Amino acid sequence: MTARVLTVGVFDLLHSGHLDLLDFCYDKASPPRSVYILIDSDRRVRELKGPSRPINTAEFRQRILLCMDGIVGVHIFDTIEEKEILIKQIKPNIFVKGGDYTPDKVLEKDLVESLGGKVLICPFTEGCSTTNIIEKMRKQ
Repeated sequence: MTARVLTVGVFDLLHSGHLDLLDFCYDKASPPRSVYILIDSDRRVRELKGPSRPINTAEFRQRILLCMDGIVGVHIFDTIEEKEILIKQIKPNIFVKGGDYTPDKVLEKDLVESLGGKVLICPFTEGCSTTNIIEKMRKQ
């Protein structure tokens, strides 16, 4: 059976936590290393993270991710409704969120399960976040 794996995030400044998440996704995908990603639009990132974010535009973040081996699709969404439409189109068997979430906190859980998929949580990589990287850079 083909496993369509999907994850969602900002992916602003790629770091080892993102790579651990993608490796987790790759391990679950069939054929191997075939993962879909939904990324938040610039407007949504500002809404979620504040006016100084994102560092990189959505189009640049999309382009970087598409250059990575194993990423078969990267889609930008601007609204919850757009994200839900994309999830319905992709119909993931597996939906992965980072370890800073618990299954009950995954907003997409009900939709993914209604499509026959399951939600998995990737173990959290301590000390890895774009916010931490930005703070470290500001201090230097």
